[in-house]
Amino acid sequence: ALMRLDQNRAMARVAEKLNVPVKTVEQVFVWGNHSNTMYPDLRFLRTGGRRVEESAFDQEWLEQFVPNVATSAASAASAAIDHMRDWILGAEGKITTMAVPSDGSYGIPEGLMFGFPCMCPGEGQYQIIKDLPMTPEVKQRLIVTRDELLAEVEAVKHLLP
Repeated sequence: ALMRLDQNRAMARVAEKLNVPVKTVEQVFVWGNHSNTMYPDLRFLRTGGRRVEESAFDQEWLEQFVPNVATSAASAASAAIDHMRDWILGAEGKITTMAVPSDGSYGIPEGLMFGFPCMCPGEGQYQIIKDLPMTPEVKQRLIVTRDELLAEVEAVKHLLP
C-alpha cells in the first residue's frame, strides 16, 4: 500500500503552508487506506524539532488538507524508496506511516492491512505506535477507513483460497 506516498504528500503540504523545507517536517503520519478515507494526522507535528500547534493553520486550510493530500502529485517512486530506507536502515526515532497487518491496535481487526504510525528501528523491523490519544474525530475517521477496507476484503473474499 502506498501509505508513505500519502505521508510524503501531507508533509509537502505542511511545509508549503509553513514555508519551511520538507525535510524539517516530522511526526506527520497517515491512518488507514490509500484512498479518500485516509486520515493524515497533524496532532504531533514538529518542524525543526519544535512542536507546531494546530492553531498555525486556518480552518479553511485544514478543511482542504485531506482532499489536497489525496490528490496531490507526489512521486510514488520516491515514496517507495523512503519507505524501504526507513524500514531497512531505520527512521532515527521518527514516526513513519506503514501499511502493515493490524495487531488489533486502535480497534482495527487483527490481520487487516492498515496504515498505522510506526517506529522503524531498522533491519526490516517495525513497531506500531501504541496508545496514541484519540480524539472523537480521529476515532470516527479510523472507523470509516476500516469499514472501507473490510468492504474491499468482502468483495474479493470469493477469489481467495
